[in-house]
Amino acid sequence: MTNNLQRLINSACTLSPLEQVELLRAISHFLYQHYQNALPTSDFWHPRTLDEIASAQPVGIVQDISALRIDVWPEDETTDEFIEYVYAQRKEDCLLER
Repeated sequence: MTNNLQRLINSACTLSPLEQVELLRAISHFLYQHYQNALPTSDFWHPRTLDEIASAQPVGIVQDISALRIDVWPEDETTDEFIEYVYAQRKEDCLLER
């Protein structure tokens, strides 16, 4: 970090929070106006829509639900024990919130 930059940061720290936000806004506007074309992409300034993101990351349609099955459940734990544990945790969480 250069000395000039460090001095600038130190000066910015003396500003009120509102003034700091205004400074950030001014710097952001300056960078947008002067360096937008120099950036490799302008995604920051023009974010893609959800549809564009989804089309760029195609996910196939699941034809058979069993294809999603994995065998990670511990053999020594029943589903009933798991459900009891979840209920106990929820009850404990409710008591902590009071």
